[in-house]
Amino acid sequence: MSIDRPTFHESWFRVASLTPRLRAGVRFARHRVRGRLWFVAADPVGQRFVRLSGPAYRFASRLDGRTSVAQAWDDAQTIDHDDAPTQGEAIRVLAQLHQAGMLVADLPGATAVLLRRLQKRAVQEWSGRARGFLFPRIPIFDPDRLLNALTPIFGWLFSPLGILVWLIASALGFASLVGYGDAIARSASESLDPASWPALLACFVVIKAGHELAHGIACKALARREIGGEHRDAGVHTLGVMLLVLFPVPYVDASSASMLRSKWDRAVVSAAGMLFEVGAAAIAAVVWSATSETTVTHAVAWNVMLAASIGTLLFNANPLLRYDGYYILADLIGSPNLAPRSRAFLLHLARSRAFGVKRSTPPPHERGEQPVLIAYGVLSSVYRVALSLVIAWFVATQVPMLGVLIAAATIWVMIVVPLVNAAHHLATSRELAGRRTRAFAVSLGALFVLLVPLLAVPVKEHRVVSGMVEPQSWSVVVAGVSGEVTSIARRGPADPQEVLVVIANPELAVERTVLDARRHEAEARRRIAVATDAALVSVFDERLATLDAQLQRLDERLHRSRINAPSPGTWQPGTSALGAFVRQGDALGVFSNAGDSIVRIGVDQDVASLLSDATARVELLPHGSHRAPTTGTVRSTAPASERARTSETAEFDVIVTPDNTAAFIAGQRVDVRFELPARSLAQQWGARLQRLVQREFES
Repeated sequence: MSIDRPTFHESWFRVASLTPRLRAGVRFARHRVRGRLWFVAADPVGQRFVRLSGPAYRFASRLDGRTSVAQAWDDAQTIDHDDAPTQGEAIRVLAQLHQAGMLVADLPGATAVLLRRLQKRAVQEWSGRARGFLFPRIPIFDPDRLLNALTPIFGWLFSPLGILVWLIASALGFASLVGYGDAIARSASESLDPASWPALLACFVVIKAGHELAHGIACKALARREIGGEHRDAGVHTLGVMLLVLFPVPYVDASSASMLRSKWDRAVVSAAGMLFEVGAAAIAAVVWSATSETTVTHAVAWNVMLAASIGTLLFNANPLLRYDGYYILADLIGSPNLAPRSRAFLLHLARSRAFGVKRSTPPPHERGEQPVLIAYGVLSSVYRVALSLVIAWFVATQVPMLGVLIAAATIWVMIVVPLVNAAHHLATSRELAGRRTRAFAVSLGALFVLLVPLLAVPVKEHRVVSGMVEPQSWSVVVAGVSGEVTSIARRGPADPQEVLVVIANPELAVERTVLDARRHEAEARRRIAVATDAALVSVFDERLATLDAQLQRLDERLHRSRINAPSPGTWQPGTSALGAFVRQGDALGVFSNAGDSIVRIGVDQDVASLLSDATARVELLPHGSHRAPTTGTVRSTAPASERARTSETAEFDVIVTPDNTAAFIAGQRVDVRFELPARSLAQQWGARLQRLVQREFES
């Protein structure tokens, strides 16, 4: 891709006669990036940094207060020839140095320029804070002296030996968790209890404090070890608090690490906080696996493990946000200032390709860097807006009214303000003179393409809610005799005549044996009476009849000690355990007939209002199961009574009939997936936001 570099600039006469000078104390560090030599100018007082190419550095280094800008530029042309900065590039170098407070111009004409630039810079900084209102930073004090005391003690951790120790400790820590899958799942579910949040948040703050101090210590330790060492003591002068989703966490400004020559050293400084958190999580894992669940140490170790992983995974390690992962990526691929340069490059493409501006100048970039700038600019912008909206929605679900305000502010800052600024730029930019109609047409077309999917294209919508399987006909199974429970079937489907409960009563068995012996005796005496005394035969016949009746009643009682399933259905045993003694008439469990179970689900008004127009088919799956789902049919929807509500949002009861009732057990929790009518994304989001506001005002 060829770059148009016009040698002359129409505003050159405004700066050519100026004799600015670099401020005293401005230092330069040499970096080699993508095979080229670059220079980083640093103001140690204001903690400002400017990256210059070799020719730009040689131009800037001649600004001593006596040499004019024109003379410095002519000297650069003599030395660097075609690589020397053009007049436009020289003006941008002056603007960068002036904005960073590194350039001093004593002429009255320059004072007005300075004030205008400072005012523009203040507006830009305020705008940046407004865009990042979910993550504002509040500086508190200078931690430099504290870090100077800690660096000799902990600085070795960021040497090759320290990294090796970290690798070994991390491997041992995570290896100690092998075989604790169930315990980890149990502890994770307990962490969802709001009662455990204060301790978790306290550990989170402590971990983040260590995270930020690790950045500062690594910056100082690596700067002191750097060969050539004019930056032996890199200053870290800002420690403050950043509000992360309204929660305060500490931060330090370790931007002085940009003076380090080695990209690997700069990457280690950026990764120092994550290295600390992973190491802390590994040590906590060893402690957690070696302590009893009932101890305070075990609970603290778990909170440290959790706190040291959430922020690192969600924010710090993500290169699409301007946190640790972003700076590591920028250093390793050799693309400093990746985020602002990517946005500037996208703006250049819009001007040159879409609006047809012929003289649009791209930001400085290396050959082959264009795809990186385009990809990062698009992905980071989309991700930042999406993450802000997700965070605002999360806060809205936890603190509804505050969340609605934050969501409105997010939409205003992330969407409305950029659109207004873009419209102002299209209407007033001098660069678009003669191309303004095309620029407006292209912009409106792009906006239309973006809004059509949100406002007009129907998108399939589904909701997954939790329900409970309920039998329509059921019966209580009671003990037919008193005795000890010797067998009881497990909860689940039962086949006809399957044994559900067996009760042993030794007294009935003994009584059965005695009656049987008496009957044998009566039969023997009757046979003797037939041969000796015919008058006694009738007496023994009556006695045998009485004994047979007693045996029949006893056999019926013994039969009731073995309870079988009357038909296909579901068996739910009660509280009686194996070996327990029960009395006749005690409830042993509930048996529900197969084929008539329903699933009762509690839904909010938004879902209930759509079910009348939705397909009546739903999918049902037992909670936690991985088998194929079963289909079902919506039978009815009715307002839920206060007693029947399963949650605050369950305003309606939906009754679903499964197609395969044998796949479910009465009392089982089921995940139900409703296929709702297709609506545009704007309609879906608007309906949810409306319900959120309504619930807040109703409460």
